[in-house]
Amino acid sequence: MNGILHDNWYAFSPHCYPVMYNDEKTRDSRLIGLEKGGVEARKLFSCLPTQEKAYSLMGYEEGAFPIAEEIGRKGLFVPAHQDLTYDDIKLICSML
Repeated sequence: MNGILHDNWYAFSPHCYPVMYNDEKTRDSRLIGLEKGGVEARKLFSCLPTQEKAYSLMGYEEGAFPIAEEIGRKGLFVPAHQDLTYDDIKLICSML
């Protein structure tokens, strides 16, 4: 990935790569574009009790987890695994 990704990109997972955007609208736009381009991606932390209706029974309100909620609103996971080719990585990066 040398030369493709900026120096400030980092990842601690061998299976996905976190990308943060400045706002939710931009993140959602990129997510839709990736999906239309055949690249599986997903929002970060889609299991937060304040951001998923399925967890409303827990009684948490927006603001209970401010840092995680911020990441959940603006973050995106893109694939990162051993079967991606250099061309796959270039395509994904061009779509981000």
